[in-house]
Amino acid sequence: MISRTSTPLCAAARDTAGRSAQEWAPMGSTRMKIEERIDVEALLKSIGSLQDLQFRQQGLEQATQQVADAAKALFRADGAGLMLIGQGEVLRWVTATDPRAQVMEAAQERLGEGPCVEAFEKGSLQLIADTAAEERWPELTRVLRHDGVHALLSVPVQVAQGTVGSLNFYLAEPHEWDHSERNAAEIYGRLAGALLGSALTAELQGRLIEQLQWALDHRILIEQAKGVLMGREGISADVAYQRMRSAARSSRRPVAEVAQIVVDGGPWGLPRKDS
Repeated sequence: MISRTSTPLCAAARDTAGRSAQEWAPMGSTRMKIEERIDVEALLKSIGSLQDLQFRQQGLEQATQQVADAAKALFRADGAGLMLIGQGEVLRWVTATDPRAQVMEAAQERLGEGPCVEAFEKGSLQLIADTAAEERWPELTRVLRHDGVHALLSVPVQVAQGTVGSLNFYLAEPHEWDHSERNAAEIYGRLAGALLGSALTAELQGRLIEQLQWALDHRILIEQAKGVLMGREGISADVAYQRMRSAARSSRRPVAEVAQIVVDGGPWGLPRKDS
């Protein structure tokens, strides 16, 4: 059961939502209250509905499906899903509430870009308010619009302080994501991470557990290499990752292979001998 991890998550939800529940904007001599789309009670009720998940009995796949379904309902989204990094260093859906979620997987896998990818790589919330106005990923947004996705919110999912995937929400209409939705999404991302971490601790078996363990091992190595580059060259974590990613592409290596060379102190920017 994940009830042991749900208690601190509920406390975090209460603290986060409570800080922003009474936000005011000055309007001359008056103040106008800003209504939040997701209030603290709704968030806590949604998380509370998941406290009795029993992944030992029903399986991790079904438990993650319930998390995605609850998140979709809370956000009144048209779809939600969880992606994990997998073999080939590609984010892949492990659960989704709607078949159209596969559109985002296929498009972002093929293009190697988008909010789901950015949330995973940078470890921070990423969003698209309107695919028609989004300029960062023009090819991706064309695909999304064609398949009826017009707004998207992605948050990182972490296990043991390593980012292993992303939790994603999408809407069929343009949408300005407010701070209550961003806060709630990040809390749900932590909930998903707690569930996955509990499943690893329980030493369950299965395809998803194997993928999760691979993702965690992969991310630990990446983080180690980032730390080496940050200390050696005085650069940020994001710059360190982008340098390894660029070196991986130019040398036709997986990022994890480049990371291992960095950790070992080798010439990580050179092409493979067999290339």
